[in-house]
Amino acid sequence: MAANGFSAPFSLPWLALQLSAFVTVATACEAAGKRRDALADGLVGAGVIVALIALHEASGGKLLWELARRPGATFANRNAVGGYCAILVPMALARATLKPHPLRTFAASTLLLTVALCRARSSWMGLLVAGLLATAALIELKRRGMLPVLPRSGLISACIAALVAAAALNAGAWAGLRWKDSAPLKSSVSRMLEYDSGTGLSRVEQHQVGLAMLSAQPLFGFGPGRWRREAPRFAHAATQQHARFIGPLWNPASDLLRHAVETGLFGLAAAAAMALSLLVGARRRVTQGRDLLTLATLGSLVVALVISGFDALLTRPPSVALVAAVAGMLRSDCDRRVEFSSSWAGIWVSLAAVASVCISAPRYLALKSLSEDFSSTAVLRLGRFQFPPLEALLVIMSARREGCSTLAPAAAVVDTYLPNEPNNLLVLARCAEQQGQWSTAADYLRRAHAIEPHDPGTELQLKDALSRESSGAKAGEARP
Repeated sequence: MAANGFSAPFSLPWLALQLSAFVTVATACEAAGKRRDALADGLVGAGVIVALIALHEASGGKLLWELARRPGATFANRNAVGGYCAILVPMALARATLKPHPLRTFAASTLLLTVALCRARSSWMGLLVAGLLATAALIELKRRGMLPVLPRSGLISACIAALVAAAALNAGAWAGLRWKDSAPLKSSVSRMLEYDSGTGLSRVEQHQVGLAMLSAQPLFGFGPGRWRREAPRFAHAATQQHARFIGPLWNPASDLLRHAVETGLFGLAAAAAMALSLLVGARRRVTQGRDLLTLATLGSLVVALVISGFDALLTRPPSVALVAAVAGMLRSDCDRRVEFSSSWAGIWVSLAAVASVCISAPRYLALKSLSEDFSSTAVLRLGRFQFPPLEALLVIMSARREGCSTLAPAAAVVDTYLPNEPNNLLVLARCAEQQGQWSTAADYLRRAHAIEPHDPGTELQLKDALSRESSGAKAGEARP
């Protein structure tokens, strides 16, 4: 922020999320230091609730919030559900193995089934990488003679969980899912590394745009939350395609890419150092203390890291909270210079929690206001600390037929924060034309055409505006 300047609509939500993550890490660290097994069971239990809601929908059941279609716990957003459940699978299997119980077996099978049904390839890849690393760790422990004896009933419990998930996967038609392929799971597996079509191609295009952005601002990036603000102006040059595909993409389908673009190489190095310190510390505790729950928690972090390379995992508050809790669990056994229970630590965590709530409250009130009055007038009522850019842009796009007396000022406010939106610029150009301001309209159209050079309509409008501007200038010169 110091390098790029503070922008309330982008910086404040980012700050609120980071402060919330800090509070979660700190509290999970303290809780895991006292009752880590109970915390692991609690996290797995939360995941099972999410999975059961998703399975209810997958089997054809109706949800109370069905009209919204985008809550975080349904197949309306299968990548979100698949990623959340995949992170918990290693811990669920470990708990079912180390402390066998029918409920733990049920939890592991439910999470496995949900991950499979989501068909989120990034989640599958994360579990595959974590499984390979866990296998290598167990082989190393056995070679050193440090592998603890696992209860036979626990191993049976884990196997039963996998078998139940596989049986349920093929038992029914899953009426709530609309699969086009006759063998959907096989199709997803065959496209694990696909990059020349479908979502694989879109991710390649996003990375092309992101690399172009990173080359323009390599050290500190564009600033927190500003991927969407800047990406449209790089889309054509990077991909030779319409910038329009950036439109619905408020965040790229890769946390790694987003983090690199927004915080630059400096932020990327800091994040890598943080993740590496957790991985190294956890590995040391596993090899020295035969701690298989730590190995499973380490596996959960690996799953999250892999998913973050291919999906926007860390832009979703539920997933951020889960990853933060996992990080806190891995941090709980580290040597501390100051005990968390000290008064200063408690004060800092309390201040972070209060600051997070205070930052989030204005945005919540603004969203509530826009939902009640989805008009350009409502946009004009928003203050700079309330302004939600995406929602305000959607208001302008849906209110294009409103009178320019309120629409133009509202679009101008949106343009202040999102200066690279062709559709918003076209609204401003139309309003300028209605007022006979052909020079101003031409400026807006030039900007829109530079961002979206493939749009013939914008090009024709620009030629017309320039012609009228030229005609007006000549008429002015001809007057005595």
